[in-house]
Amino acid sequence: MLALGEVARYLYRHKLDIFCVLVIVVMAAEAHLRLPWGRQMEYQPDPELVGVLRPGQTSLKEHINSDGHRGKETDWTKPAIVAVGDSQGWGTGLPDDVIWTARLESLLHRRLGLNDVQVVNASHPGHGPYHQYVRLRRVLEAHKIEAALVRVSIEDRNFAPPPPDELPALAAAVASRQTVRAVTKFAPFLLHRIAGEGPLFNFFGKAGNPQAPTARSPQSGELMWSRQHGWWDRMIELCADRSTPIVFVIHDPTDLPSNAVLERHLSALAAERKNVRVLRLGSAVWKLEAGSGEQMARQYRLRYTLQHDPHGNKAHHEVVARSIFQFLRQNDLLAASSRLTRR
Repeated sequence: MLALGEVARYLYRHKLDIFCVLVIVVMAAEAHLRLPWGRQMEYQPDPELVGVLRPGQTSLKEHINSDGHRGKETDWTKPAIVAVGDSQGWGTGLPDDVIWTARLESLLHRRLGLNDVQVVNASHPGHGPYHQYVRLRRVLEAHKIEAALVRVSIEDRNFAPPPPDELPALAAAVASRQTVRAVTKFAPFLLHRIAGEGPLFNFFGKAGNPQAPTARSPQSGELMWSRQHGWWDRMIELCADRSTPIVFVIHDPTDLPSNAVLERHLSALAAERKNVRVLRLGSAVWKLEAGSGEQMARQYRLRYTLQHDPHGNKAHHEVVARSIFQFLRQNDLLAASSRLTRR
């Protein structure tokens, strides 16, 4: 008690100094979060997706174009391949020019002479199959594209559509948070760090169910299929109506049984539809040594992630780009397009 009393008396005597230090810290944090190297991307309300990253933003590494997509502006008068996915597909933590969509575009230009083709990254952090369907639908309603690339990952199994009756309130909450961020960026940033949650964490069900099957189990794959395949079916129909090829790219570096289930179901769809293809990026693609699931996961983390978080590093995105490039070329998926011209 004596020690606590002494501390209290010390704090009281120096209250003005402490207040000044806190003010300086807060002002420095506000300035940092408004500069390019500290800037946090802002969200805006969305009538179907609750909240999305606001178009026209730039941070130190990332640029969001006027369509709300990652990277440079798209010239929709020219041929485009459109990719949808989650934060791994978006390329969290990396600059625009090294993410897989940019690298794939470069390979199509250099190796196939398709200098006009663009690879549009319409992925978005925190998005699962429903959200990807909405973003792909919006592109297809507005533009003609040459192919669609859909990232499939068991990691997205718990992402669910927002309940329709809750959408107005959820979108209003996004708008309210952005109003606060217009005044202060430090307070929301601090609350985010304390809570340990992303801006749309609760909306998309990221926390999952602790009683649910693990990501590795076949049951998890079956559960994801039962919950999500309707959105993949709708993507297929959208593309079929426009005679557009669609490729489901299964990210599976450690050969999980759950992903094998998804591959089996998606391949069955592909067998029935001419415009559907399935590409599985298994351990052989990543050149991982055979071993237990944990051993392969450790190799993958060391070689292909940012280390400070599980998102893919530059080498990861290069593997994805080259694998998809080879698949497109081997299956001649772009040959039918009359809009693609070679140099």
